[in-house]
Amino acid sequence: GEVCEKITNGTTAIQNTEKKGFPVTRIETISSGLINEERIGWIELPEQEYHKYALRIGDILFSHINSFERLGNCAIYDGKPSNLIHGMNLLRLQLDNAIAEPFFVLCFLRSEHARNFYCDRARRAIGQASLNTRDLCDLPIPLPPLPEQQRIAAVLREQMDAVERARRAAEEQLEAAKAL
Repeated sequence: GEVCEKITNGTTAIQNTEKKGFPVTRIETISSGLINEERIGWIELPEQEYHKYALRIGDILFSHINSFERLGNCAIYDGKPSNLIHGMNLLRLQLDNAIAEPFFVLCFLRSEHARNFYCDRARRAIGQASLNTRDLCDLPIPLPPLPEQQRIAAVLREQMDAVERARRAAEEQLEAAKAL
């Protein structure tokens, strides 16, 4: 709770299928751990509602209501798509950037330590589990000084980019093999 300026729920505005208004997040938008632009919804909002729910770069979207296995799934907003709205069933973590590097915190939220915490705190129902904001605020996050967080985040980004490049290359090789 000390690393967040705010932890909020998203809008419950009705989504449309005509792609009118603004793009809005849904649980499936972050199912891969990234914001998937192909899995967003659309809503129309008045200006004051837009400003309340518009994501800002570095916001972390956290799945606090989901299947037990996907509880705690999260992604960071990098500005794409633009004008993205924070939708329902995801918590938005707005960090205090003076003490916490968003990508560092994102990686910690995906760690085994954090996942064990979610399992211990989860409330289970038929086919789904949930955490509330109080639970999330109680999650202890080891924070080195901000410059060290930034250094670690840069290394992790570099490694994750290398893994993604290798994955894409492997997929291309598999497609080439199939074509042969």
